[in-house]
Amino acid sequence: MESAAAAPPASAPAASRWGLRGDISWRLLRAAVRGCPWYLERTLIFFWAGLIGLVAHGPRRALAANLRTLGVRHPTFAAWRAFLEIGAVSVDSLRAQQDPNVLQWQVEGREHLETVQRSGRPVVVWTAHMGSYDAAAAFFAHRIGARLHAVRKPEQNSEMQAIRERDLRSHEGEHFVTIYNKGEEETLGVELMRVLKQGSWVALQADRALPGLSTFPWVHEGCEWTLPRGPFFLPMVAQAMCLPVFVRRTGSRQYRVTFHPPVTPLATRDRNAAVQGLVEAWLPLLKQTILAHPEQWFVFEHFVKGSIPNPS
Repeated sequence: MESAAAAPPASAPAASRWGLRGDISWRLLRAAVRGCPWYLERTLIFFWAGLIGLVAHGPRRALAANLRTLGVRHPTFAAWRAFLEIGAVSVDSLRAQQDPNVLQWQVEGREHLETVQRSGRPVVVWTAHMGSYDAAAAFFAHRIGARLHAVRKPEQNSEMQAIRERDLRSHEGEHFVTIYNKGEEETLGVELMRVLKQGSWVALQADRALPGLSTFPWVHEGCEWTLPRGPFFLPMVAQAMCLPVFVRRTGSRQYRVTFHPPVTPLATRDRNAAVQGLVEAWLPLLKQTILAHPEQWFVFEHFVKGSIPNPS
């Protein structure tokens, strides 16, 4: 007996197709970039970011709330600047689809990457929603000597997801592949364990937890974070080395990849102690990076809570 074909994902309502994650706003930006000479790019970015920032007032306020909790000075202004940065990153990403060599990369902490490469152990890359995540993964994958599997959450509507998958094909290849976390975390965990055992690396964004994913709370320096389980439980189970990596934009088509010292899970049967060691190694690095470059942190859900006074 033949099984019934799966129903296609329902189209998103028109309202959700505009704004920060909407496919219509992305299509408009793509069309504008194609016809925009390089000397008018800043004007295009400013116009697009201002328009999206006005439409996406909820995400903008959520980012400002996160930054305020972390103690960032003038969090509302920093949130507006984040829209300018994401506009610039989006334009760079579109240009890179036409020519991957258009982006320039600087690398810091290369010795930490080499330490992990020599270890011969499974590797989980920790990263955050900063810079051009997909372009950086493609650049990084060609230099590690192993295939990189980057895990990401699907887009919120089917139209944008189709665009994203098509765009990612320009980055993917022999050294880089994208895996989508569609909420079936037990199945995904088994798949990622298999990938690690085969010698491939896994990249996970460890700075936010989205609805539908397994999470756990963690208090650090007066802030309560809601963290995703995967980036911390996967390396604990696989006894994989964790390599913290941050990507930030330093100028037009210029990016810096910073590797930090790797973190190894505690060899203990106490899972809570092992997870605690990983989280306490990651959060200070994450917070330090956010405070240094708050406008480059693209997290538009309010999930950091606390009572830190705003120093502004």
